[in-house]
Amino acid sequence: MLVGHIREIWRYPVKSLGGEPLAASHIHDLGLAGDRAWALVDEETGDICSAKRFPKLLNLQASFLMPPANQIAYGEQVAGIAVRFPDGETVEGRGQASKAISEYISKALVLQPLEPPENLEHYRLATPLDDVEFARLLNVQPGEAELDLSEYEDKTLAMLAEYACPPGTYFDVFPLHLLTTASLDYMSTVSGVAFDARRFRPNLLLETSPGMTGTAEFDWLGNTLRIGDTVLRIESRTFRCSMPGREQVQHGLEQSPTIGKALYQTTKRNFGVNITVIEPGQLRVGDEVEVLVEE
Repeated sequence: MLVGHIREIWRYPVKSLGGEPLAASHIHDLGLAGDRAWALVDEETGDICSAKRFPKLLNLQASFLMPPANQIAYGEQVAGIAVRFPDGETVEGRGQASKAISEYISKALVLQPLEPPENLEHYRLATPLDDVEFARLLNVQPGEAELDLSEYEDKTLAMLAEYACPPGTYFDVFPLHLLTTASLDYMSTVSGVAFDARRFRPNLLLETSPGMTGTAEFDWLGNTLRIGDTVLRIESRTFRCSMPGREQVQHGLEQSPTIGKALYQTTKRNFGVNITVIEPGQLRVGDEVEVLVEE
């Protein structure tokens, strides 16, 4: 079933920093080549950081100094980056960028490239998350219903309580995130607030076929997508924290608490879908997207 085409492809060189739009990208087993190849680490605790803890990171823009390799890279093999600040200044190089980010955030942070999955201590949290801290990170407000994370396997939730992200990666749980224009239009209408795709940091923005409405991608859970020679599997809906409602200066997006409230009331905080890679390949803007419905 043809459901639309790829309108935008986004790569985020540094976890929680703004990304860069692409015309095309190679997809390997862990998603887009170069996506979340770097992260910021708290020098005091050693914890991998994100905008859940430091929202101002969303105001920074990251880009590669040279195209990243198509294969998964670790350590010194990871391509260098530049970081652009809200005042327009761009800082290149790991050391200088770390210093500038630390001054901007008012916290000593250092840029670290991906480490191999065997280096568990790099990914391990200094203090494991309990239920209270987990709910706080996801911005659950007093009086709201208990978190419904039933779409996630118990082993996945146990891993996230011990590690900042799946070892060997810097994404939150899954390697790819997809959002549709149908969902954006639907939530904009329901909430009365413009739902801008950039708030939700998708890797793939799918322009849905005419006539598709509502949260279209939720209907495809458990099925596979064929995009050119790439095959992907839709694993679950994406549970949202407070990040989409934060400001992103580089995109002219102001803070908007209404975003989170509308999602809680309408979709139980879910928006977009999480995806894994079945068959790597090449994706291009304009590629048609086909859902292979399982019988």
